[in-house]
This record gives sequence, C-alpha cells and structure tokens, in this order.
Amino acid sequence: MLPYFGHISTALAILAGVPMLVAGATDNYSALWRYLVVIALLLAICIPLMRRPRPSDLQVNEGLVITATVFILAPLIMAFPLAAHGLTYGQALFEAVSAITTTGLSTLASVENRPASFLFARAWMQWYGGLGIVALLPLWIPPGPAARRFVGLDQPEGDDPLTSARFYARRIIGVYLALTAGGVLLLWLLGSDPFTALVHTLAAVSTGGFSNFDANLAGLGRPAAVGTVLLSVLGALPFMLYLQAMTGRVRSIWTDV
Repeated sequence: MLPYFGHISTALAILAGVPMLVAGATDNYSALWRYLVVIALLLAICIPLMRRPRPSDLQVNEGLVITATVFILAPLIMAFPLAAHGLTYGQALFEAVSAITTTGLSTLASVENRPASFLFARAWMQWYGGLGIVALLPLWIPPGPAARRFVGLDQPEGDDPLTSARFYARRIIGVYLALTAGGVLLLWLLGSDPFTALVHTLAAVSTGGFSNFDANLAGLGRPAAVGTVLLSVLGALPFMLYLQAMTGRVRSIWTDV
C-alpha cells in the first residue's frame, strides 16, 4: 500500500500549492511559509514511497485503509497552515476536518473578520474533499484492478469506455470542473463579487457549506442564495449520470431512481 500513499502525498502537495499562491497574493506571508513547510514535508514523504514496488492488486480492506488514512492525515497536515490565520491548532484541525469531509460545521464565532486566504483555503479543501483524492489515483497509476478499486468499478474491463478506470476518473474531474466554472459564472451574474462567487461555488458543488458570511446564505442575497442551492443539488447528483448524458444517454438523468 505504501506506493499509493506516495501518490496521494504528491496530490496533496499539489493541492496545497493553490491556497499557498492565494496566501502569497494576499500578502499573508505567515500562512505562505507554513504551506511551504507542508509541501516540503509531503514531497519528502512521497519520493521514497513512490520508489517502492507497487502491488499488482489491491484488496478491498487495503483500499478502505488507504481512503480512511487520507481523511485522517490530510486534516492533521493542513491544519498547520490554517492555524496561521489567528486560530489555535485545535480550532484549525476542526475546520480542516470539517472541510475535507465536506461537513461544513465551524466552531468560529465569526468568519467575516478572517482574511481572504483563510476563507479560500477552507472552501478549497471542501472542493477537493468532495471530489475525492483517492478517486483520482487512476489518473497516474497503471491500469488494472487497483485503479478500478479506487474509483469503485468492480466489473471487469470491457468494451464500454465507462468501465475504464482512467476514463472514469478523467470524466469525473471534467464534470467537477465544468460545474465549478459554471457555478462561479452563475453566482457572479446573480450579483456576487468574483471572490464570493468562487468561494461559495467551491463549497456548493462539494455540498460542503462553508460561507464567507456569518449569516451564511442570507449574506449572499436571495438570487445568489438560490443559485448556490441549485449548485449544491447539481453537485449532489451521481456523476455517473452526467457521464451517461455525455455519451448520449440523456434520458438516464430523468429515469434513474
């Protein structure tokens, strides 16, 4: 299992680079150096692990262990840069767990006085937590039973492209990115400023729920609030329905139980 942890560490390092750039762009240098530490640590972990021989197959229990470990270790690591925004490590850990598991709960009395880099980081963690880091492993590991296990495809490889783990993973991220881009544009057109539209879209398509406002959706205004609810519904639908619609099976959206 260790080589897969190496690949996951690489993914987490890349994902941590995005809020690091936002922290730098907003002159939050205390958070910036913490992200650099996190990225350096993850790369130090992933390089030796990825050099280990990769098992040809992956048992169900091993896949469960890898998935559970990601949702335990990722918040423990990402809480360190979140704590740079005036939080204790305990508070930051709660926010990180709530973000990556797309729970959306917060112990903070107010978020409106928090810097933009903090608000973005929480929503960004919800976004990739909702996507599922483990489900993207087939993008860079060889095709086979292990790749299929990570995306939940149990049937044998066949002629149908929807049974290919790599195809499935690519289409998942494609649908997710399309929903995100469309959501940002929608909320912007409905009256939100670009940053508010971005943060609320990241939280909505992942069905997470973090907001820039203490009043949550009420702080958005009714048109943008309705748009956010719509994005949450679209993000909650099984992505397989979108994939089927993309291959011409549009009726499946209306007939799927």
